[in-house]
Parts: sequence; C-alpha cells; structure tokens
Amino acid sequence: MLRAEEKNLDEAISLAESAVSIHRHLLPDQVGEAVAALRLARLYGAAQRHRNLLTTLERAHTLYQATGMPFPQAPADVLLKALAQPIPKPPRHRFRLF
Repeated sequence: MLRAEEKNLDEAISLAESAVSIHRHLLPDQVGEAVAALRLARLYGAAQRHRNLLTTLERAHTLYQATGMPFPQAPADVLLKALAQPIPKPPRHRFRLF
C-alpha cells in the first residue's frame, strides 16, 4: 500500500500479487491470503482494472467466509465504488522545533 501511496500502482500490484501467491502456494494460510486478496482488490480498483477487481473480490469473499472472518457488509455497487477510489497521498508532516 505504501508503493501505491507513492503513485507506483504497478509495483504495488506486483507485490500484492506475490503476497497472494505466497499465501496460496508456499505458506498455505487462508487468513493471510484473504487479507492480501482484499488489499489486491483495492489496488486493482485504484488502477481501474475492473475485471481483475471483480475476480479478486470474489476470491477474497470466499476466503473470508471459509475462515469465518467478517467481510464488509455493503451492497456490491457500493463496495465496488469504494474500492475504485484513488489511493490517497500520505500526509506530509512538518516538524517545527520552536
């Protein structure tokens, strides 16, 4: 997500896809895969990759149900609209000594 905040969505998506793959194949962990899949769906939405967003969101929903974790309870159109928002820039903190 930090890469996405820096406006490097392609790198952020690549890293998130790797995280999902790791949880699916190397460390069979459905909870980790579910969280990574939802974050990947958020990145796909920000990048306007709607087909990837839909399939990844379906996968995340299935994993959330399989693990017993609560999934966001919102109508599909509201959830898709929320996921398609651009990633906000991180706040810039200005430190003052005096």
